[in-house]
Amino acid sequence: MRLLSRALAVTLVALAAALCLAPGAHALSGEQAVAALNAQRAASGIPAAIAHVPAWSSWCALHNAYQRANGGGLSHAESPGAPGYTPEGAQAAANSVLARGSWDAGNPWETAPIHLHQLLAPRLDAMGVDDSGGYVCATTLLSRNRPAPAADAIYVYPGQGVRHRASEIAAEGPYTPGQRVGIAAGTRTGPYLYASVDGPGLTAFTQARMTAGTLTGPDGPVAVARVDNYTSGLVGYLPPGGELIALQPLRARRSYTAHVRFEVGAPVRAIERTWSFLTLGRDPATSFAVEQDSAGVGARLNSASPGPVTLRATRPATGATRDTLLRRGERTPLGLPAGRWALCASQPADGDYEGHLSCREGLVAVPARPQIGLRLSARTRSTLRLRVDIGPPLAGRRLQVTLRTLRTRCRAVRGRRTCGLSSTGSTSRQRSLLASAAMRRLTVARPSPRTGLEVRVRSVAFESGDVAVPAASVVRRSRR
Repeated sequence: MRLLSRALAVTLVALAAALCLAPGAHALSGEQAVAALNAQRAASGIPAAIAHVPAWSSWCALHNAYQRANGGGLSHAESPGAPGYTPEGAQAAANSVLARGSWDAGNPWETAPIHLHQLLAPRLDAMGVDDSGGYVCATTLLSRNRPAPAADAIYVYPGQGVRHRASEIAAEGPYTPGQRVGIAAGTRTGPYLYASVDGPGLTAFTQARMTAGTLTGPDGPVAVARVDNYTSGLVGYLPPGGELIALQPLRARRSYTAHVRFEVGAPVRAIERTWSFLTLGRDPATSFAVEQDSAGVGARLNSASPGPVTLRATRPATGATRDTLLRRGERTPLGLPAGRWALCASQPADGDYEGHLSCREGLVAVPARPQIGLRLSARTRSTLRLRVDIGPPLAGRRLQVTLRTLRTRCRAVRGRRTCGLSSTGSTSRQRSLLASAAMRRLTVARPSPRTGLEVRVRSVAFESGDVAVPAASVVRRSRR
């Protein structure tokens, strides 16, 4: 295992399976990944404005291709003569942190403390990143040339007032800092708290000894472990500074205050800092499912949080909105008029749980319900009148009316003669009717006593604005 001062970063291997590219994730460009890291650093007050170096990103891309071509493992070296070997890829391999996964879902090294601390190093000023094919390579050692600050400083992550996770399971190879001080691999602890020391006369590889480190929460002092770049196995792996590790998960949605003190330089001088951060709440795991049936559109809610959930339906075509309070585990009718609706659920933070906001992908189409009423009545000895009524969606539309003459067919069933109308050998004719909301009457030839008439009135499916109107039909028969 080589040291950072010999230009080799440690390899993230324990998280390889957990960080595989999630379905639907898309890789970030090198420039986008550097911008994401800059935003993460700036949010905690760590010097940002890291420059993206496209050439170094291309070197990382070569090394990612090399790893894919040689069994898919992560490696900080390339073998000349192996498939995909390049001098540039080998240079990237020896000066980068590596991971399986993608930066799209967040920093791939967020719970890999040695790796993350390198990415948070104050002197890091330029880097390249390649996020492709399920691999991420980020150079952390090719340039740590940011000038020292004018006065001693301790940069921390999470920063002052930042909201941060309440627990984590750290995992990386060859080991985590916690493992170096007796915390078993796979243990869920509180969050690692990062402190990086910088100041006049210090370098990017200065050793800083943490002589004090405390964490206090709503219930008083929290038991912590301390590591720094004097700790056995971490010398040369961490930038100047150290980490506080809460031995137990912290309480959700609470404020905590941390204090660290370091001794650096020659002659030795002390630098210390006190800061506070807030823990995030639990994920309420809130989701809603849309159910659509003959009764209309409803939603079914699942959530671990007791907080109320409001489902807002918005109709883009008109700007109309409708709010419905969802109840957990029950199907709640939404009562949406015909049209296309966007659905979003919002839930406030409650107790230990975070709030929630999510929107259903795509619009929910609520169709109109076409209505056709048809009645037959004899008016004279030779004619039959039809009465057609329609609902508003069909007003002004063309209806197709089919008249089919039916013949009377008789047969014996268990010694009894029964007769009925049959379409065998029947004839038909069609006509078009312009529908209106008012009643319409048609007069047709009345069937003879030995024949009947089948009348079918139907409409075709169509769309009007954002409203879909399905096809509809109604059939009636008359013997005489």
